[in-house]
Amino acid sequence: MNNNGFITLDRNILKWRWYKDSSVFKLFIYCLLKANWEDGEFGDEIVKRGSFITSIKHLSKDTGLTIQQVRTALKKLERTGEIFKQTSNTHTTITITNYSKYQDKNATNEQQTSNKRVTTIEIIKKKKKEELNKKNNIYVHFETFWKAYPKKQHKKDTEKWFLKNKPNEQLMDKILSSLEKFKRSKQWQKDNGQYIPLPSTWLNKQLWEDEFTSGELELTEEEQKAEEDKFNKEIEEMIERGKI
Repeated sequence: MNNNGFITLDRNILKWRWYKDSSVFKLFIYCLLKANWEDGEFGDEIVKRGSFITSIKHLSKDTGLTIQQVRTALKKLERTGEIFKQTSNTHTTITITNYSKYQDKNATNEQQTSNKRVTTIEIIKKKKKEELNKKNNIYVHFETFWKAYPKKQHKKDTEKWFLKNKPNEQLMDKILSSLEKFKRSKQWQKDNGQYIPLPSTWLNKQLWEDEFTSGELELTEEEQKAEEDKFNKEIEEMIERGKI
């Protein structure tokens, strides 16, 4: 990719939902900068305009974000339909969904110089586009949930739940956050996941509303390390006081 040149940045980005999320904003701007401005090649693979080849490790190195921050930011951008990510055994291809909208010079100039009256036809087109984007977001939410849920059964029933209930961003955040806790629960980890319900059942019963006590969850690696550090510190203090 040619690293010369520039990108355009609309002032409306100040109203963008991820503008105040520094990790997501930083990663998205990086993607805009790295994306091909015209079709290119990577070995035998055609890399389309608005796409680029990378890896999680490379994204972390170039942006200064941690691996976990990169993964979280990518999930958020995928969930809201900003990007599309494809991963192979050797690399990751990231595609900016509306690249031409962001970087089409003619469209940008027209937006900056024209102040035409919006016609009825344009209003109808806008509504249809909003409806299409809303439907696309539902499928993005569904795919994100399906990818995260450990039991891959009754996919059609799960998809029907999303089409019927149309969860918004706030509810999706709550569902996915709760799902991560369930995946750490001792009940779900028991007997190779035998007691994990079907994803459609979990959604229909609104089990994301359930709460866990600390004893019902397996500790994460960070929590285990914190417990070990706390224990070691207590031992050191007891040695210093001559109690051991």
